[in-house]
Amino acid sequence: MAEVYARQQIFDLAKSSYERAIELAEDDATRERYQASLKTTKEAEEKAKSQNQGPRAASRPVAEMQQRRRHGVVAVLVPSPPDGHEGSPGGHQEDSRHRPIQDQPRLARPFPHPECLIADDMTFTLEHGDEPGFPIPDKIITLTKAELQQGGCLKYFTNAIWAPQDMIADLNSRIATEGRQHIRKATSSLIHERIVSAGVLRFNPQGVASAVHDLKLAIALLDEGNRVWSNERFADRGSTFKPTFVRNARVLLMQTLVLATRDMKTAAAKRAYKPEDVEEIANRVIREHPPEDWHPRDGSTMRVCYSAYPVWEAYLARGYVWGIRAGVPLLEVQPRKYAFADLTAAKNAAEAYDKAAAILEDEAPDFTRYCFVLWYAIHWRLRAGGLSVRKLRSRVNKAKEATEETKRFVDDIEDSFRDIRKFCKQQLKILNESLPSAPPGITDRNTIKPIPTLNCKGLPRSFNTASLNDQQEFGRLPGDIGCIDQRG
Repeated sequence: MAEVYARQQIFDLAKSSYERAIELAEDDATRERYQASLKTTKEAEEKAKSQNQGPRAASRPVAEMQQRRRHGVVAVLVPSPPDGHEGSPGGHQEDSRHRPIQDQPRLARPFPHPECLIADDMTFTLEHGDEPGFPIPDKIITLTKAELQQGGCLKYFTNAIWAPQDMIADLNSRIATEGRQHIRKATSSLIHERIVSAGVLRFNPQGVASAVHDLKLAIALLDEGNRVWSNERFADRGSTFKPTFVRNARVLLMQTLVLATRDMKTAAAKRAYKPEDVEEIANRVIREHPPEDWHPRDGSTMRVCYSAYPVWEAYLARGYVWGIRAGVPLLEVQPRKYAFADLTAAKNAAEAYDKAAAILEDEAPDFTRYCFVLWYAIHWRLRAGGLSVRKLRSRVNKAKEATEETKRFVDDIEDSFRDIRKFCKQQLKILNESLPSAPPGITDRNTIKPIPTLNCKGLPRSFNTASLNDQQEFGRLPGDIGCIDQRG
């Protein structure tokens, strides 16, 4: 028993078993062998503690959290507070301490520590561990299967996967015999299990398809449950079915679809994952978001803190979709030719990123992406035209300040927008250098025309690229100052 426990790294039971074996040993040689094994077990325990807790014992900066997330260490949070809106992890922790209620998370540790965090009466908390023989996906599978078995829901996935309507119908029929409380917990656990599974799978490029499937199933269960049990109180249905939880499940699906569309390499993937699906969910999240402000009788203005999380995520996704459309003409610019972005799509992308940036600036729930949004908003404003040089200068300075602030915590934050930042700073540099020699009447208050990309591949450095421009076409564009992005 001691050897089995030691191999599984269950050190407490291994040590107690060895100590008991030492007491029962019948000869000195056996006793000495057990004592040596006990010493080895204690050394292995100390080594495991130093590996698992050493770098994490001190206060963990945001950079480490971001690094762990990028390297596939999972942190999934699926909370459903009794009322109000989803907020920051700290907000959830405070909420659960003061309002203990069914189907509500109990966050016992800071957010960066766990690999997976979800809790109610039938769900679980999975803490960090580096056991090579028991990886995170296996832990998730083991725990979720136990959850499904306890709730009587494993049959929905054993032989043939049931349709969401059939699952809810079966759960509804079991209320009379098993009781509403048990079915409420089983349904909540079933939905949480799908979301946790998707949260783990979406970090693996090969698992994105399964993550999308699991999230669509969870949302279908939420919609069908709300339809069948529409006459029941949320106290009976479970707070999992509240609008906040449903909306945030849609946001997670939207984020996963964004990941899927980024990695499309085959025709089948392009048919399965369309940017239009991302846009549809984003528009719905924005449309269904409740008012953030309300006015009590005393005339003051009250606002829910961090309530705009799904909205800025939706605007970010909308900017991503419009950016794909705007950039199509720029994908294959022929040598000695130039091309403009789709001006309407570029303007829509810029507006979406600007709205996301305004929310992030106001609430700052994710400052690591604030600088990313600022740079992309500038990029599409330049592609669409209409920005003054003075305004461009102000925006670039603001984005640079946000980037420098973020780099204090995340060293490689610029990797996600390096080319975009270079483009924006280069255009500003060219404009600043050309303004002193500009014709009379042209100042930094004048607006910039849409900026095209010119493919200079194969051209000598001394070649006059202005000869390739169609002056009449440039003259018809709105704006006062022209600028060209030269590539190649």
